[in-house]
Amino acid sequence: MLIDDLRQALPDGRLVEDPGVAAGFVHDEAEWAPYGTPRVVVRPRTARGVRSVVRACVRHGVPLVTRGAGTGLSGGEHGVGLLKRDGLERELTPAVLDMHRAVKAALDPHGILNPGKVIARG
Repeated sequence: MLIDDLRQALPDGRLVEDPGVAAGFVHDEAEWAPYGTPRVVVRPRTARGVRSVVRACVRHGVPLVTRGAGTGLSGGEHGVGLLKRDGLERELTPAVLDMHRAVKAALDPHGILNPGKVIARG
């Protein structure tokens, strides 16, 4: 079971199972964005902990949603860049992808900021 694997992978206090506490992670300051209720919240502090969480989720076929500081103000895609890039065509419409590419081109015409991450040149 996923929860058992996460309990083994993370030290005490890094796995939030209490629904009342997990409710605080339902959405960030971007309240307009769609969100769901997490079954569990993991808070790894090391790269090894992150790898363990990702591996456990993959092994059990459970989606993983990353979260940064929770402001929802910027950088939402930077945490998943290369991992998510290849799936964006299934997730976003061509028009939305074109819009992202246009914004990227306008703000980074030479492709030097986060090269190849999230929106590959179309």
